[in-house]
Order: sequence, then C-alpha cells, then structure tokens
Amino acid sequence: MTISLAVLRQSALTLLACRDFSVAELASRLRKKTTDENLIQQVIEQLLEKGWLDDHRAAASFVRQRIDRGHGPLRIRQDMRARGFTVEMIEQTLEEQEPDWEEVAFLAWQRKFSSIPKNDKEKTKQIRFLQYRGFSYDIIRCVLNRE
Repeated sequence: MTISLAVLRQSALTLLACRDFSVAELASRLRKKTTDENLIQQVIEQLLEKGWLDDHRAAASFVRQRIDRGHGPLRIRQDMRARGFTVEMIEQTLEEQEPDWEEVAFLAWQRKFSSIPKNDKEKTKQIRFLQYRGFSYDIIRCVLNRE
C-alpha cells in the first residue's frame, strides 16, 4: 500500500504537535511509514517552509528539558548526537543556554542524596550517579566539596 503526501504530512504534524523534532529525527520517524525518500523529503521541505520544523528550536527545547532534569553537558551532547543534531548545532545551543553546570549538578545531587558521603562506598555511588548524568569530574568534585 502506497501512502499519500497528505497522509504522510498529517503523520508528521501529529508528531510535531507533541514536541519539536530535528529534521533527521522526523525523517527517521516518517521512514517507518514509507520507504519513499522523495515523499519524505517533500513533507520535510513543506514543514521547513512553514516554520513548523526547525532544528534550532528543537535543539533549544531539548537542552532546556535535559537541564531541568539535571543532566550535564556530556550526557546532553551524547543524547543530541543520537537524535541527529550536528556537532555545530549542539555546541551552539549549549553555548546559548549558558547554564551554571555546577549548580545543575548540585541540584541533581541534592534531589538524590542531600548529604555529603560518609564513607568511600557512598562517595563512589554519588560520583557514579553524577557521571551517569553527564558531569565532568571537576564539576563532581566541586559538588561533593560544597559545605
């Protein structure tokens, strides 16, 4: 069964109604509906022309959400690469957001632990948690050394 341009465009709009997507991510989702690359490209071009699809807006939204969840720059970069954002877009968006990474890490740590580690086992657990969240060891050290 062949899918029409209108049906594919409606599928794309339904996805975009929930959240912003990158061009690469939306194309990947549309490929689940059809293998016709020409049709997918037409839909994406139409959405770009109308301003309904915007990589910059999607990247900014994604970074804000991840910062609010307590994720660090390393994890955010990795997740953005997985979603098809370019390295330039990732770096530009992170630079524009200018979060205080130490404060983001501290708030994430505080929600999870709220007290400084009493022994090496607790310290290791807290370090692993912050590393998993995407923070560098310098930031982790600052968080764990706060009074």
